[in-house]
Amino acid sequence: MDIPTMFKNLFTKSTKFEGIRPINIYFMRLIYILMFFVLGKDVWGYILSYSGNWDEKEAVAWSVWAAFSALALLGIFRTVEMIPILLLEIFYKVLWLILVVYPLWRSNELVGSGIEETAFAFALVVLPIIAVPWGYVFKRYVLGKKMPNNRHQNAASRLATRCSRLWQALWSTMSQLKTSTIAIISGTASVVIGLVAFALSWNLWELWGGPMPGARVLLYPGNLSLVYVWHPLFTEEVDFWPKLALQMLGQFSVVACIVALVTKAVRRWRSV
Repeated sequence: MDIPTMFKNLFTKSTKFEGIRPINIYFMRLIYILMFFVLGKDVWGYILSYSGNWDEKEAVAWSVWAAFSALALLGIFRTVEMIPILLLEIFYKVLWLILVVYPLWRSNELVGSGIEETAFAFALVVLPIIAVPWGYVFKRYVLGKKMPNNRHQNAASRLATRCSRLWQALWSTMSQLKTSTIAIISGTASVVIGLVAFALSWNLWELWGGPMPGARVLLYPGNLSLVYVWHPLFTEEVDFWPKLALQMLGQFSVVACIVALVTKAVRRWRSV
């Protein structure tokens, strides 16, 4: 298939996605991924590291954001079915911008008001507004029409078939890895530790204190190893930029590992 045809197909309604254009599907999946990883990292890291009693209204806000990030994982795989959470996100963010940001902007008081960062984050609501297929939303949720699709198998049969193919693909991928059992176990544990560090965003340098004065145990999120660091940089307060660089390096290695494994498994899945 040549590039012009592929580009044309992106903007052609597909019965595979209930009459939605593939470009909308891919765009919505990208938003779900950002919600799951970026929002989830910040929200769950804050919730799980919070100490003390929660303020009632603050707890409501963080609970809603945590729910969004968790449901976004379903949206990555069930893109069309999870459109309502994008609609909810669009509605509450636009409403907040109208009630809070617009009056300050109109009176030239937005700059220096202390909500600029939040206002910018909420202004990105334009992305899901562009991604959502509004024609489908109107027909499906307002008019209540059943959208066309080419899925003739029932849900249970489709699920069983997909699980079987995914298992075969993963087994085939793992069986061809040229590595030892110890390396597999070490790599798996490394990914688990990296995911914990990525999701919870703990300050691991302070959490894992060294047993001797002036020492710190540094845990690389992408590596299964506890390393004693004696350099003065890590003896007291860790400087922001080195810590940020190490965190980003570890998180990137974990994400790259997961993407590579999933990509290889999906390719084998399609060839089964």
